[in-house]
Amino acid sequence: MSTSPLQPEAWIPDDRYVAAVEAGGVGVWWWDFKARRVYWSPNLRRMRGAEPGPLRGLMGDLRSDVHPGDRDTIFAAIRTAMSSAGRYEVEFRVFVGPERAIRWLAARGDPVFEDRELVGMTGVCQDITERKAAELELQRAVSKQEAISRLGQAAINSSDIDAFLANACETVVANLEVEVCKIFEFAGDRSMLRIRARGGWTGARSDRRPFPATGTHAAHVLSSGQGEMFADLTTDGRFDDTALFGGRTVGSGLTAIIASEDSQLSFGMIGAYFANPRRFSDSESSFLQSVANIIAMTLERQAAQNRQTLLIRELRHRVGNVFAQLIALFNQTSMGTDDIEELREKYPARVHALARAHSLISDSGWKPTYLAPLIKDALEAFTDQVELIGSEVQLPGDEAFALTLVFYELATNASKYGCLSEARGRLNVSWHVRFEGQPTLIIVWTEGCGPAVQPPTRRGFGSKLLRMIVERQLRGTLRSDFDPAGLVITIEVPLTG
Repeated sequence: MSTSPLQPEAWIPDDRYVAAVEAGGVGVWWWDFKARRVYWSPNLRRMRGAEPGPLRGLMGDLRSDVHPGDRDTIFAAIRTAMSSAGRYEVEFRVFVGPERAIRWLAARGDPVFEDRELVGMTGVCQDITERKAAELELQRAVSKQEAISRLGQAAINSSDIDAFLANACETVVANLEVEVCKIFEFAGDRSMLRIRARGGWTGARSDRRPFPATGTHAAHVLSSGQGEMFADLTTDGRFDDTALFGGRTVGSGLTAIIASEDSQLSFGMIGAYFANPRRFSDSESSFLQSVANIIAMTLERQAAQNRQTLLIRELRHRVGNVFAQLIALFNQTSMGTDDIEELREKYPARVHALARAHSLISDSGWKPTYLAPLIKDALEAFTDQVELIGSEVQLPGDEAFALTLVFYELATNASKYGCLSEARGRLNVSWHVRFEGQPTLIIVWTEGCGPAVQPPTRRGFGSKLLRMIVERQLRGTLRSDFDPAGLVITIEVPLTG
């Protein structure tokens, strides 16, 4: 913006003009080149932290109080105004007072000519520190929102969880303007800590070897489950954080818990650290918690993907086993008969028993299952003829599935040839665990009040199937006692869980 050069009679304001301008919070200045003096109004003196009296009007003297980052800009603007007889407008930072505090000023000035000779400059200044602080805070808020958005996108696209966590730490360092950021987690029991990721300081401790958590602020935060600000760790006698920072001095820190959405599971803690004492703002705390939430969601997603992969692998294993069992069932059933019609009768029945056993165990997620419900299910059609005696015994999924097939086969044989083939027949099934040496489950199947028992002349498919399951799959033993009063079968299976 250019103006007509000011004439000498107009360039030195009178006291009434200065008072009026200063009432609006504006400072007035004029620079007399001939006298080599700069004159500042009281307002401007307060803005610049200057003592009363005129100042020397040398360019070098005025430069010393201007921030180095703004010196070239402001004095280039002044020189341009002098050479072009135009107005300059500029915003710049100055150092004020013995403590050299930074203050932002907006300045505007016009050159003054006398008989076409440049004799000075005059203008006004306004303190815009609060405005600049608000603008800077807004810029930082926008920058933080953009950083959160980028981090969220990285969380979606990243397949390397360690690289993502390192990226999260670097994001915190850049946006909170701290020296270092670290993610801590408990290692094993709660007496040890591990650094999961870090960003910032080069050479800072980054290995994942566990170290004692006792006495550190990280253990305090993780145990409490609440993020916390530590404005001055140098004077906080509660903590010894030497192990956390490799002996480096940390003056302050801001922490946030990395927890699942329902806060039932804590994955760890993220901390941002500054070399000197410092109070972090609420917006900085909110930013760090947002980063912690994104990390938590990413870790939850990774855990869900790992579970899904494990389930698919387990399903593939189970289905493969079922197919193998179907083939074995067919081979054993067909070897035990020369009659196709008999094969059509026996094979579907055994496949049905296999499917029933699979459904019973898989409905519980293939988790450990109690023994009694398995026996009850196999003997459901004969409830009035059956007595079950035994304590609560829990079996792993594989063992429970195998024993369910055993009970179905025993129930089928008993219903066709044994005690359950007659209404007066009775069946007693008892079990207990022998704890001498390796714990062993002992099951005794005792039939009574049925047809007279005769030892078999040959081993049929049912007997072969029972021994195959008990001896090969369960690594146990099966003993048959063909007492005329009733068949007694004793099964012993080592417990692995």
